[in-house]
Amino acid sequence: MVNSWGKQRRLEKLKKDNYYLILAMDHALSSGPIEGIHSIANVNKWIKFSEENDLPAVVLNHRYVYNLEVFHKTNVVVQTMGLAKTKKSINKVPLANIEEMPLLDATAVSVQINLNSENLDEAMQNISNLVSKANQLNYPVLFMVGHDDWESAEEFNYAIRVCNELGADLIKIHLPSNPDEVKKITPFDPQEPALLLAGGENMENFETRLKSAKALGFQGICLGRNIFQSESPKATLKIIDDILK
Repeated sequence: MVNSWGKQRRLEKLKKDNYYLILAMDHALSSGPIEGIHSIANVNKWIKFSEENDLPAVVLNHRYVYNLEVFHKTNVVVQTMGLAKTKKSINKVPLANIEEMPLLDATAVSVQINLNSENLDEAMQNISNLVSKANQLNYPVLFMVGHDDWESAEEFNYAIRVCNELGADLIKIHLPSNPDEVKKITPFDPQEPALLLAGGENMENFETRLKSAKALGFQGICLGRNIFQSESPKATLKIIDDILK
């Protein structure tokens, strides 16, 4: 992670009060037009919701941004990597140039990594190049870790270390199956990249997972379906605020 005044200022824009809160709507490229964001009108609706409810930022695939109505308050985290739906475990590939980010008035950029993929070497090279270019323009980089089936706390901690070594500023990651074991292995250092809980599917145990993440030292959440597929998205935001504020 490279610190600079400009990057730090952009990171602060992704926070609500003292925690990071980001609404991800970049699913459709790899998952199809899923419920809640299956049309441009739906995405515009959730951006309006974000603006009205003080969500600091949304994640969008970079070309898709041009389809949307211009919005003013909510910041844009541009997803720079993607891949059409495939049956193979393959890392997503770069689809955007960092030099394009000023055209979108981006606040940060996002990359994706799956440590179980068969092309991990190529993915790490691509990510390293993107991070280097982002650092040159003072854009924070959000790492989205695709593998969410951690078999052990050691595996979970190693995934975080890989992202740290590659230059992450923020890391979106799922909890391991036994969160209580994590702190016994590696207590989190506040100087390392901030951890954001990956929202995942719209599940009933959302509140429990968020409390576990907070106890581990997570500094925010990046979620999608728990908002745009929720019957009560405002109630979800209240749960988040009550736990993370």
